[in-house]
Amino acid sequence: MKTFIPLFAILGLCFSNCVSLQHINAYSENSLSGIQHFKELGYGFEQDCLEKCQLKSAQKGEIDNQLNCNCSKFAQADSVNQAIYNILSAYFSGLAKLSDNHLANSNVTDLAERVKKMNWLDERHTNACADIANILLQATTNGFRRNKLETYIGRADTSIQILLKKLQSNLQTQLIKELNTKTLRMTTFYQDAVRDKNISDYQKVKIAEEYYKRLNQTEDKKNDILTYCTGLEYIADGHKKLFVSRAKLDAREAKDWLVQSASNISIIYSDFNKLRQ
Repeated sequence: MKTFIPLFAILGLCFSNCVSLQHINAYSENSLSGIQHFKELGYGFEQDCLEKCQLKSAQKGEIDNQLNCNCSKFAQADSVNQAIYNILSAYFSGLAKLSDNHLANSNVTDLAERVKKMNWLDERHTNACADIANILLQATTNGFRRNKLETYIGRADTSIQILLKKLQSNLQTQLIKELNTKTLRMTTFYQDAVRDKNISDYQKVKIAEEYYKRLNQTEDKKNDILTYCTGLEYIADGHKKLFVSRAKLDAREAKDWLVQSASNISIIYSDFNKLRQ
């Protein structure tokens, strides 16, 4: 797993006379690596739906060789999150390359078109996906380099903020809500089981052990999600400051903001790594 190390050296190269390109690159690389922790969450709406279905089957005393669970809507929600993640990754990959004087070569136009057909996203979010796709396409075909960074960042900020917030909301609000609902159902199930007068004290202990094991696993998943979402907040905050710094900040203040953003992202995803150990 990549280690996130903010860059503190002050260099002579400048972007729009105010921001060091190397500081932009450090922020971009940290943001890209942080966003890519999405792949390590290992949990989503469909998995939550399947686990609830299993629990419901057990509560009814039904054990079949194949679960009859309709989780297609939840799978679609996961697809939405995956699409937003892919677009965000492509954008920050492009920003990292441009700030290192390389071509941005990502193309997510087809993905943005598929996003339009997803019922879980409103027009505001589909337009944001299309906007980032267009920016990336122009960066690829027009040969954007360092002197185009201001255009790249300036055009993208509104849509990037929308998509970062949407991904955060889907995970931190909706998925956590589903996990909390599952915890309540699980607690009721194990409470009923342990109160059964027909089982021994030993069996009650084993039921309690299994319950707390599953409860801890659920809490670990919630902590992973919440920590990841905190990182998304730092990334969004850093990009907003980068956007504003194009015209309103002197060189030192802009660099300090970027260094602090990179440091915040580094710290929060270091915590993410610790949670998964």
